[in-house]
Amino acid sequence: MAAQQQQQQQQQQQQQQQQQQQQQQQQQQQQQQQQQQQQRQQRQQRQQRQQQQQQQQQQQQQQQQQQQQQQQQQQQQQQQQQQQQQQQQQQQQ
Repeated sequence: MAAQQQQQQQQQQQQQQQQQQQQQQQQQQQQQQQQQQQQRQQRQQRQQRQQQQQQQQQQQQQQQQQQQQQQQQQQQQQQQQQQQQQQQQQQQQ
């Protein structure tokens, strides 16, 4: 009887050890999933940063275009002034 009881206890201990191993494996899997999620988040952040940079570049381009337009307008105004001067000279003659 005593020998049988010892055997049963040993079997129970083995089962407990197996359960512990399974739990450890599950924990490892969870950690791996978390790491993957973190990597994904980092990638997303990088993408967002790139988008922001692109937007900034676009804004700069728009500003440059506006400046060019202003310059063109100034040139047109100068031309008009020149025309007026020519007309005045003709009238004097």
